[in-house]
Amino acid sequence: MNEDENKGIIFQHMIVHRDIKPVNLLIDIDKGILKIADFGSAKIVQRGSYSTSYQVTRFYRPPELLLEAKEYYWMVDVWSAGCCVGEMMAGKVLFPGASGKMMLKLIVQAIGLPSQRDHDYMKVSKMIDPESDVKVKGFKEILGNVKDEWADFIGEILRYRPRERLHGPKLLAHSFFDNIFTTKCTLSNGLLVSQVITAEDYKIALKNDCVSGRKYATMILRNEVKFSLKDSNRNANVTPIAASKDSKENKESKDSKESKETFLIPVADEARKNQLGVKLTKDVVIVEQDEIMSSQTLVVDDHMDAMWTIDTHEPNFEEMFSWFHRIMELSCDNFLRNTEVFDLMRSKSFDVAILEPLSVCGLGFFKKLGIEKTILASSCSLYDFILPNIGEPEEHSYVPSLSSQTGDQMSLFERYKNYRFSKETKQTMDKMFDQETRIYRKHLGEDLPDWRELLPSASLFFTNSNPYLDFPRPVIQKTVPIGGISVNMKKIKSEKLNSNWDRILDEREHNMLISFGSMVKSSQMPFEWKENIVRVIKSEPNVTFIWKYETNETQFAAGLDNVVFSNWVPQTALLNDERLTAFLTHGGLGSTNELAHCGKPAVMVPIFGDQVRNANMLARHKGSIFVLKNDLGSFEILKKAVHSILYDKEYKKNAKHLAEILSNQPHQPKDLVVKHTEFLAQFGPFPKMDPFGRSLNFFARNFIDIYATIAFSYLTFGFLSLVILRQVLLLFGVS
Repeated sequence: MNEDENKGIIFQHMIVHRDIKPVNLLIDIDKGILKIADFGSAKIVQRGSYSTSYQVTRFYRPPELLLEAKEYYWMVDVWSAGCCVGEMMAGKVLFPGASGKMMLKLIVQAIGLPSQRDHDYMKVSKMIDPESDVKVKGFKEILGNVKDEWADFIGEILRYRPRERLHGPKLLAHSFFDNIFTTKCTLSNGLLVSQVITAEDYKIALKNDCVSGRKYATMILRNEVKFSLKDSNRNANVTPIAASKDSKENKESKDSKESKETFLIPVADEARKNQLGVKLTKDVVIVEQDEIMSSQTLVVDDHMDAMWTIDTHEPNFEEMFSWFHRIMELSCDNFLRNTEVFDLMRSKSFDVAILEPLSVCGLGFFKKLGIEKTILASSCSLYDFILPNIGEPEEHSYVPSLSSQTGDQMSLFERYKNYRFSKETKQTMDKMFDQETRIYRKHLGEDLPDWRELLPSASLFFTNSNPYLDFPRPVIQKTVPIGGISVNMKKIKSEKLNSNWDRILDEREHNMLISFGSMVKSSQMPFEWKENIVRVIKSEPNVTFIWKYETNETQFAAGLDNVVFSNWVPQTALLNDERLTAFLTHGGLGSTNELAHCGKPAVMVPIFGDQVRNANMLARHKGSIFVLKNDLGSFEILKKAVHSILYDKEYKKNAKHLAEILSNQPHQPKDLVVKHTEFLAQFGPFPKMDPFGRSLNFFARNFIDIYATIAFSYLTFGFLSLVILRQVLLLFGVS
């Protein structure tokens, strides 16, 4: 190696990337090449130099940067790379902390508390409390079902002391790599395969049958996709979805049976960007938050915690969800600022585009791409704030709105309140949609139509509503109910509980699951409510309560032997198990659909949003009991509800009957989605399905002009009759 080459290598080793993460790793499977992309945060670092600690995407940020170290080197990239490899193994982000503090807690759970010496090696300005009470899990538990040597490999990379992180030749000599290169394989020049593997080494080794890991490289890539698609919660912020066109070549290819969809995800909530819920789609495009958005965005969980105590009985939608509107506007701006995404989508050929109308940003994007066949898809059973725009009737007198606090049988005041909830929600969403229109026009062109024109141009509207479960209401032809599409009963019935859950369920005659979902955490519930739930649990010694609880801080239930706390539960498997007697839930639509299909009686305690509507919806079928969230503080009310749902057999009977109806319904939701989408792709768009009625004014739509004309006619006739009668009477001398 000459002097210039030597200087070049030394210079390269002075560069710290400072943003290693899966989306910045480019893999060429056929050539066996891995390249690192996006050097926007990279910096040349020399000894004695200082740098900002606010670098590296949070999930991949090493502990020294979380503790605000100013002097660091390339070992921060080794930590990030270790997180990427671990993510591929586990199928999920290793440290999905919503804040720096939560990140440190998750890291401590993985590798234990750092010593004073560890802090010194990291050269940090802050320290982790050495007395912190954190249960250490270790990488074997965090990674899940992986080989011991894999967990050991990640553990040797992810260490507190930067210089002790496994790297270089020692890293490549680890047994983890044994199945990639054949032992003692020589190249064509007679030399052994080099320890630092170059692209040329790979080509020669491949030619000489020295590589046994070609399938492994493919598996890593698939896992990299898979960790983005693995099991997820139902409240991911996903907009929009686009279904791509099948060309003649595609239909004739071997892969013609594979799905041809593109899943496009602008990241609105960084903490949930991997909760996609996609299982079959191979083409997934994630639009990451840039530095501008990262510096402005809000932490969703901080606002969710407040939902426990916010009064949802008053229509203050704008005040309650102003943070959500801000996040959606920032996300729209961030999404459209990335011109590479538009160019990528334009290079594809799409027949149909689908999005959820919680945002209209995607509608402007689709219009600019020239996609005319669009579908709206609602994750809730009713998005009443768009009904006037698509021409669907609003019936406030007997159809509960999205945020309504009542069922379909309302008093005079309740009907007025239902109307106010609906109108305030619409006014607030209209403001957000107007702002998003300004944003998509700024990025894509001022000539793009307003959202009020784009929304009704959608040919279909999929709603997460089931006619056999939901409140009856009038709909237009383009509305297709697909409620329960996420509930796969065949899969649920095949799920097996492990021996630990079997033991828990066998311990007592009755069992009750308690879960408030993943958005609002039980751990953030007001303490007096937790204490009251514990009192109710204590009053039912013959019942085992399984409580999904996010932390290990459960001292408030100390001494109780009939409650099991777990930060994760196999919810669907438990709901399908006959040994589970009942479910205490928040009434999220996902959980509501699951327990309805499984035929499980429930106590529903809605916290916010559409959950009150869902609870009232299910209570109509007399298989559940509705309890206000503030009544979690009332022992008498909660005790009565829990005892009734456990021992009154009528609730179980009615819940089972509803499950039978849903399992035997004539049209399955998945069939409706597939057939309608394919039909639209082949014959759409359908502008004639846009009802003329949406353009009518209030008076014409509600026959007020007709009633007024009839009333005027009667009044005129009556007046003229009186005038004539008076004149006749005067003729006869009657005054």
